[in-house]
Amino acid sequence: MKAILGVIVAALALDPAQGAQADASSRLERALSCQIDKGELGSIMAGIDHDLANKVRLIRQYAMPTGNLYRLDQPVAVLGYTARELYIQPGRIALVVDTDLPEVIQQLELETVPFSPARKPAGGNRDIVAWQLGQDGLAGRTLVGCEYQDPAAADWLELQQAAK
Repeated sequence: MKAILGVIVAALALDPAQGAQADASSRLERALSCQIDKGELGSIMAGIDHDLANKVRLIRQYAMPTGNLYRLDQPVAVLGYTARELYIQPGRIALVVDTDLPEVIQQLELETVPFSPARKPAGGNRDIVAWQLGQDGLAGRTLVGCEYQDPAAADWLELQQAAK
């Protein structure tokens, strides 16, 4: 979990006016919109060591289903939505938005699937997903982001979750 948080920090801490740093600032957006390849996901944090508390704050940890809710200092815009809250669970990373799930499903042209998030294939064993959970802080809100179905990518996100 610390490594994925580092992606958030790197995305917010770097000056986007500088060439290489502008690319780094898009990493979080790329992860949320399923544009991170499996090989890149596991190594995206190599060498980044920032004070996480300065850019992102843990709001809640959930047990069932396992996941963490974070608040970013700066809003992130991805898939047509802008938010400052981020939800991470094994294999999934999502923005927490105040838009009704049916509206998100329609706007992103997602397919509803019983007992699973609504989804649309993004290629490479990744799906753009949207779903709702009932826990405090998430009830009545929609989570929209990416599900990494590749075992290596899902394992990496799960390891980061466990490390927190």
